[in-house]
Amino acid sequence: DITVRDFFEDQLDENGEAYFRRTMTFDTASEQQPFFFRVGSGKVIERMGGGWKVDGLTVAVPQILSATVRDGDPKELLLSIALPKGETVLQFEYRWKK
Repeated sequence: DITVRDFFEDQLDENGEAYFRRTMTFDTASEQQPFFFRVGSGKVIERMGGGWKVDGLTVAVPQILSATVRDGDPKELLLSIALPKGETVLQFEYRWKK
């Protein structure tokens, strides 16, 4: 069994631009098999610095996760997640490009 808590926070950066910080907390009694988590979907998905550009959105992804782009219409940005026993906390930042 896996318990998941998914929490979004509105944030402002140093320029006063709004973005979302998403915190996902996973609790598990035993080590879990790897699974894929879809972090975004869109027509254009490209690696950008320490994150990804998904159409007009940039997504900062924890460096410890391996990302894959699955082709399709729309394309999907997938992260491979393998949970150890106990609590795992992952944070993502979603920013809109002007």
